Amino acid sequence: MQAEAVLNDDGKPIGQYSYQGSVANRSLELLGKELGMFIDRKEVGRPGEFESMNADELRDYINREAAELGVSHTPIALTNGSGKPH
Repeated sequence: MQAEAVLNDDGKPIGQYSYQGSVANRSLELLGKELGMFIDRKEVGRPGEFESMNADELRDYINREAAELGVSHTPIALTNGSGKPH
């Protein structure tokens, strides 16, 4: 990921350097994916599907889906916006 000298037709440096940041960024992105640093997410359900659920149904759904996916988490407790459990 360092700048490379620009060469003339004879292969000698001409005093200018080139840095291809997009190549460096892509290599870092691929390395991060290999190390599991990024999470692939996908949308679950149809638009508006969860609007008809009350807070308890939504909480149970989320906890059940997390368990099926093997996601290690503390079961969520929905709040009413004040930080107090709903």
